[in-house]
Amino acid sequence: MGQSSPETANPFDPALFRPEAISDETRRFNEALVKLFTPMPNWWESGAQAVRDSRAKGEGAFPLGPKSSRARTITIEAADGRRISLRIVAPQNPKGVYLHIHGGGWVLGAADLQDATLERVTIRQASRA
Repeated sequence: MGQSSPETANPFDPALFRPEAISDETRRFNEALVKLFTPMPNWWESGAQAVRDSRAKGEGAFPLGPKSSRARTITIEAADGRRISLRIVAPQNPKGVYLHIHGGGWVLGAADLQDATLERVTIRQASRA
């Protein structure tokens, strides 16, 4: 049997994804999420913009999070000329930069939905997010 190349090797142990590997706490949390989302329409049926608009008003499964008084949004220009909004949460004297890229695929979330978490990161690390 030949060796697998880095491109084809599975870096994940399949045993980690078996039902018996899930802790009771995680199982209960997942069940609560399913219960929370079950009565809601599927986002792909109502549309991503409708979901973003609802979340911006605090509607849906999760309450609207607090906005950081330290946060500001600026607009930068991309190489192709497009304008891109950039949300910055910074302490008074930052000593570094933390770049947060949310894994939502730029579909359902918004930059200001992460303010509370990013403010905690910047306070603890004295960095700019």
